[in-house]
Amino acid sequence: MPIAQSAIMQATRILLSIFPLTLVGVLAAERCALLWLGTDPASPLAWEVWLKMRAAFGRMWQTVETSIGGSISSHFLALLLIAAIVVLVAWSRRWRSYSFLSNHIALLVAVASFVMASQAKVSSLAAVPASSGNWAVTWIAQFSPVQLLLLCGGIASCVLCHLAVLKHLNERSAAVSLRVRMLQKNL
Repeated sequence: MPIAQSAIMQATRILLSIFPLTLVGVLAAERCALLWLGTDPASPLAWEVWLKMRAAFGRMWQTVETSIGGSISSHFLALLLIAAIVVLVAWSRRWRSYSFLSNHIALLVAVASFVMASQAKVSSLAAVPASSGNWAVTWIAQFSPVQLLLLCGGIASCVLCHLAVLKHLNERSAAVSLRVRMLQKNL
């Protein structure tokens, strides 16, 4: 493998790992803001930082706390484990498909936390929703700057994942067609 192609592959691996690691970092920052608030509850800056982070990811942490437990150390351990898995995925042999999966899971987690933070409600348009299937989601999108940056980064990462997987499939199909042509010549 030429050096330039290897450098491009490593850069692609790093790019595809940035969004999940950024999401883990922002979630860890929210937990750090909570710890800071606990150590210095009289600080107005601590309250401001915590309230902004809590508005973006607070409902998600409430769901996590009811599911796995409420200790902040277990939250940090889970975030560290997730970050380690993302890094291991980026350097595994089948990194394209695993990065594809980790990026999409991270995007779904981010969108789910944004929806929970915005308190979206589902309502029916018909009197009997099961018979007609008319459902509408009433949701006023009020994203914070952190949420907008994460959403844009997640969509960009999703596009890069799709391009990497499609490029790999194209290379594989070209290699298979070359082998088939070589076999046809030998016959």
